[in-house]
Amino acid sequence: MKHRGLIIWGLSLVFAVPVVLAGFIRPVLAEHPAQEQESVTRGAKLYDNWYATLGVTPPSGNMPIWGRQTTNTRSGAETWRCVSCHGWDYQGKDGAYRQGSGRYTGFPGVVAAAQSKSAEELVSILKGSADPEHDFSAYLDDASLNDLAVFLKTALIDDTQYIDLQT
Repeated sequence: MKHRGLIIWGLSLVFAVPVVLAGFIRPVLAEHPAQEQESVTRGAKLYDNWYATLGVTPPSGNMPIWGRQTTNTRSGAETWRCVSCHGWDYQGKDGAYRQGSGRYTGFPGVVAAAQSKSAEELVSILKGSADPEHDFSAYLDDASLNDLAVFLKTALIDDTQYIDLQT
């Protein structure tokens, strides 16, 4: 009898969990149509490592802006990755890549810009409008720049409410 109770409980769990998860996932998927989801996913990959995502050889040497900092000794291809300057948490110098982290560059995060700028403005920044040395248009086509901007605009999570960098 005890065994039967466990089986019923287990089957209930098997059926209940997907129903509950569907309730949480459906609103998220409804907010972002499939095409936008593809842009977000691709944009996230581009943010992490655009040249690997595109299957191209990274530019030689350091990213021009990299020379503005002297604390991070990495060089070459890694300096061309968005994540190398702006962090995996998108907080830049104020997040996981803060001073003393071993990856500190002093570069700002992208969360504030993503929240306050339109996707078009973000594309413009990626094309060097705010800083000509931050122009990626020679390396990323318009679709890639747009995907990166859509990711920044719609999918960033400010994880400071979940992760305490001090502990």
